[in-house]
Amino acid sequence: MKTSGKQIYRLSNFYSFMLLVVAVLGLCAQVYGQSTEQQKKELSIRFSGDAKIEVGSNFAGLSFHHSYPVPQRISFYYPSANSVDNSTDYWYRDTTFVMDIGIQFGEEKTEWLNKSGLTYDITPFSVAFQKKDTRKEISLSYQFTKEKPAFVISYTIKNLTQKPQQLTLYLRHALSVNTSHSYRRKEPASTMPSEDGKTTVARFNDGETQNPDIFYLSSSAPGSYQVIDKNRVNDTMLTLFPEKQFVAPPAINYIYTKSIQPGQSYILSEIIGSCRQGESAELCQYLHKNYQREVADFERSLLYDIYTTGVIKTGDSYLDRSVKWSQAILQTSRHYIDSAIVPMPCPAEYNFYFTHDVLLTDLAAVKFDINRVKTDLHFIVQHANKQKVIPHAYYWKDSAYTTEFAERDNWNNFWFIIVNAEYLKHSSDTAALALFYPYITKALEQALLTKGEDDLMWSIRPDWWDIGTRYGQRSYMTLLAVRAIRSYLYTSAILGKEDEKLVKYEQLQHKMEAALIQKLWSDKRGFLMSNTDPGVVDEHIYSGSLLAAHYGLLDSAKVSRTISTAREILVDPKVGVSVVYPMDFDKLGDFWHFAGNEVGAKYYYINGGIWPHANAWYALALIAGGMRDSALQFIKNVMSIDGIIDGPNGQPAMYEVRNANHEDPKTYGTIDKPQFMWAAGWYLYSLYSLYGVADNEWNVVFDPYLQEGQKSVEYALTSHNKKIQVKLEHAAKASITYDGVESFSYVIPGKIKQPENIKISIGKQASPYLKTTNSGLESISFANNKMVLQLQAFPGHKNKTIVLCGSKPKSVLVDDLPVAFNYLERKNNSNLQVSFEHSRKSAKVEIQF
Repeated sequence: MKTSGKQIYRLSNFYSFMLLVVAVLGLCAQVYGQSTEQQKKELSIRFSGDAKIEVGSNFAGLSFHHSYPVPQRISFYYPSANSVDNSTDYWYRDTTFVMDIGIQFGEEKTEWLNKSGLTYDITPFSVAFQKKDTRKEISLSYQFTKEKPAFVISYTIKNLTQKPQQLTLYLRHALSVNTSHSYRRKEPASTMPSEDGKTTVARFNDGETQNPDIFYLSSSAPGSYQVIDKNRVNDTMLTLFPEKQFVAPPAINYIYTKSIQPGQSYILSEIIGSCRQGESAELCQYLHKNYQREVADFERSLLYDIYTTGVIKTGDSYLDRSVKWSQAILQTSRHYIDSAIVPMPCPAEYNFYFTHDVLLTDLAAVKFDINRVKTDLHFIVQHANKQKVIPHAYYWKDSAYTTEFAERDNWNNFWFIIVNAEYLKHSSDTAALALFYPYITKALEQALLTKGEDDLMWSIRPDWWDIGTRYGQRSYMTLLAVRAIRSYLYTSAILGKEDEKLVKYEQLQHKMEAALIQKLWSDKRGFLMSNTDPGVVDEHIYSGSLLAAHYGLLDSAKVSRTISTAREILVDPKVGVSVVYPMDFDKLGDFWHFAGNEVGAKYYYINGGIWPHANAWYALALIAGGMRDSALQFIKNVMSIDGIIDGPNGQPAMYEVRNANHEDPKTYGTIDKPQFMWAAGWYLYSLYSLYGVADNEWNVVFDPYLQEGQKSVEYALTSHNKKIQVKLEHAAKASITYDGVESFSYVIPGKIKQPENIKISIGKQASPYLKTTNSGLESISFANNKMVLQLQAFPGHKNKTIVLCGSKPKSVLVDDLPVAFNYLERKNNSNLQVSFEHSRKSAKVEIQF
C-alpha cells in the first residue's frame, strides 16, 4: 500500500497545542513500546537442550533441528510455497542446512555454528540463539516482517576482551529451491548482485516455482561476495571461505570484516524473502529502509491481539502461559496461498492447506474468535467442486493450484458438519449457514455412502488415519457420524428445513448409536473396537474411540471402562496418549498396504506415537467421567508448554507428534513439528471443556468447575454472535447471573438480550436450575415456583431435558399436556429428567414445584 507524501498544515494559533499533542503521542508510543517488549519477554521461553524449532509468519517459516542456530529449511509461501531445503530423505532432514555461518574472532580458528546446539529464547514468531565464552558473545535472532514477504536474521558479536579484535563473518546461502508438493529442485536462471553487495536477487524462470525473485539484503556492505555456480566449485570458493562448508552450490558467499573495540558489538542484519519478479526492485528498496519497523509492527500486532483478546485465565501459571502460546500459534500458523491468508498446520514443514487441521482448530476458535471460523468456512465452500464436495487439501502443484476433494470415506465431511453447527450455535448467523447448507447436506450424503446395512460406518482407514487400506467397520467413523447427524439436525431445524427428512435422520442416528455399542463395544477389552474386515475384530486399541465418551455415546459404566483401558494401555503419564496399541504397524505393511515406512518406527508417528488430539480426547473422557481434577492434572503435565518441557526430552513446543519410546532414553519424549496449529486448538478446547463449556449440539451450555482452592476462572465466550465475559467463582450458594440478574439456567437462551457478563457461582444448589436440553432453548423463566421453557426443534424430535432441583416437582406439562418424568433424588445433585417428542417445531415446558 503506497503512502502519500508529507502534508503541510497551517498551525497558526494551534502550534503550541499541536506540539503538546505530538509530545503526548510520543510518550504513549514509548510506553506502548516498553509494554510490547515486556509482553514478549513474558511470553518468551529460554531453553537449553536438544530441540526442534519452528517459527514463522504469514509469508515465511523457518525450521531448525538439535537447537542448531542455522536453519535447515526455509519455507516461502509467497508467491508460491517454494522451500529451501537440501535434504533428500524426510527422516534425515536434520542433517543438511540451507546456509553456513562461520565466525573468525581475532586469532581464533574459524568457528562454524551449523552444528553447535545453543541456548535459545523462543516465541512462536521469533527465536534468538546465544553463545558466550570468555572472549566474545554471539547472538543470532530470526524475526519476521508484517506486511512484506520476508524474514530478518540479526547477527550480534560482542567483544568481551580488553583490546580490539578483528572479526570475520562468513555467510553462505543456498540458492536452489524445491517446488511445492512435487519437491523438484530448481536453480535460479540468473543471480543479480548490486554493486555494493547489499542486495542480491536470484531469479527463477520456471513455472513450477511461479517465477519468483528470492532476495538477500544486507544492512551493511560485505567486504567481499561471490555467487558460486554449480560448475564453479573449486579454487575460487575455497579462496574465499575456509576449508569447511555445509552448503553445496549453487550458493552465494558473503564475507564481512570489522575491527571491534573492547565492550563493543558488531551488528549485521540480513533480510531474506520471496516475491514476484516485477516486485523485487521496489520491495528491496522499501525493506532496506523499513525492515526494523516491519518487524516491530509484526510483533506488536501479535502481542496486542494475544494480550487484549481475553481467551481464558485460570490463575495457574502453567495453564495461562500455554493459553497465550496457543493464541500465538493460531495467529502465526496462517500463511499465504492463492491471494489469501489461511490457516495451515505449522510454521515451516507443511505448506499445504488441510481442511481437517482447520476444522479441528476451529472447534476451539468458535468459542472466542467467531470471525476466523466464518472466514475459514467461506474458504472451504469457495474451493468445493461443482457437486459441492468440499476440499480435503489445497496446494500448488507443478503448474496450477490443485484440490484434493473429500470424497466418501473422508472424516472431513463429518467435521465440516460439526463445525458449521458449532458456528451457528455461537453466532446465530443463519444467513451464512443458508449459504453453507447445500455443502453441509452434500457432506452428509457423501459420508453416509459408506454406511453399511449394519448401521455402522465402513472405512478403508484405521481409526482417524489417512493411510492404510483395509475395508471394515470402524468405531471412530461411526461415532463421528452419529455426532455429525445430530449437528445436522440442529442446523436444519434452526434454518427451518424439511421435517420429514429430519425425522428419518434422527431415527438413523439412534440406530447407529445402538449399533456402535451392540456390535463394536467389547466387554472383554472395555473399549470400542473396530474390524479389519467384515466381522473380523481388529485387535488394536485406537485413541479415536475415546471421543465416544466426550460425545455422550457411552453410559457412565462404559465411560469408566474406557478410561481404565486407556490408562492401562495407551496412557504414559510422562508424555501422553499413544494413538494405538500394540505398536506393531511396522510389521503389518503388507496387511494394511502401507507405502514404505510411512507409519514410522515402533512408538513413533502413527505407530504408537503421542499425538495432541489423542491427549485431548483422553482429557475429555476424564471430564465426561466426572474426573475433572485428574483431567486438570493431565492437561498441566502433558499438554501445557511447561508440562511438556518438564517431561522426558521436553522442549517448549506444542507438537504434531511425540516419541513414546520409553525403552530408549535418547528418543523418549522427543517431538516433531513444533508449534502445531491444532495442538494449540485442542489445548484451548480442552481447557474450555474443563472449566465448564459443556458439549451440547443444540445450545451453549455451562457445566462449571473449579479445583478446590482455586479462586476463580475467567474466559471469553461467544454466544449468539456476542463475546461475553464469563467468570467462575466459589460461593455458598450455586447461581448464575446475566449482568447481575439471576437466570436459573446453565443453558444460554437464544431470544434474550445477550449479556455483557455472566457470573457463575459454584456452591450448593438451592433453586431449580435448567442443566441441559437437546432442543434449542429460546427462553426460560422462573417465578412462583414454576419454571417455563420455550424450546425449538422439529416435529418428531425426541427431547431430553434435565433440571437440577432439590425437591420433586408437582407436575410437568408439555404444550399444556401432562407428561411423565423421572426424579432422581441424590445427596447433592437431585435432578428431574423430562423426555418427550416434539409435536411441532416449538414446545412449551412448564414445571411446577
